[in-house]
Amino acid sequence: MANKSKRVGTQGENYVVDKYKRVFGPLVDRAPTNNPGDDLNAIVPIPTEIRRRDRWEPQAWARAQQEKFGDVWSIVMLPRDRRLKTAPPDVIVFPLEFGLDLLDAYFNGNAPEALRL
Repeated sequence: MANKSKRVGTQGENYVVDKYKRVFGPLVDRAPTNNPGDDLNAIVPIPTEIRRRDRWEPQAWARAQQEKFGDVWSIVMLPRDRRLKTAPPDVIVFPLEFGLDLLDAYFNGNAPEALRL
């Protein structure tokens, strides 16, 4: 792959796919490249944008996800170089109400219908 930025992004997507397999099973994979705003395949019921960058722009990314998907989406933000001492941790962002639904499902077993597998 000649484009270094694309290679870094693909590596980030593959890293997240491996992490998501713990929850969604072995069929999780990267989505086709013509799937803007959702970097994972349909096995994952939450549209997920994966960003691996030096500079994070969560406000702009969140606005874009909300415009495309409404109130159910996520953004996974990864540092471009996690070897640096100043690198932030890997982060996942949800809209507040959706995040509360997920916490309710985790702690109280009240999963929203759209997320039941």
